[in-house]
Amino acid sequence: MFDAEYSFLTDGDFTLPYKSYGSGDELLLCFHGFGRISDDFHRFEKALGQRYTLIAFDFLYHGPHSVSVKKRLPAFTPAIL
Repeated sequence: MFDAEYSFLTDGDFTLPYKSYGSGDELLLCFHGFGRISDDFHRFEKALGQRYTLIAFDFLYHGPHSVSVKKRLPAFTPAIL
């Protein structure tokens, strides 16, 4: 949808796709709501992108790299985050 390309964060059985917006020195981790995608955070790049690099994740059942709802995944715990 926007110019940002996907990158992937993998840890064990989990792979989370994400997009980066902005070029600031500080990281801002962005987590969308239900039914939304990482592209939602593109609109904040102009206002925040000088100070922050926004890392916008697409969670497991969202976005173009989503996991099938029929696939059983291991427990997603705070330690994994």
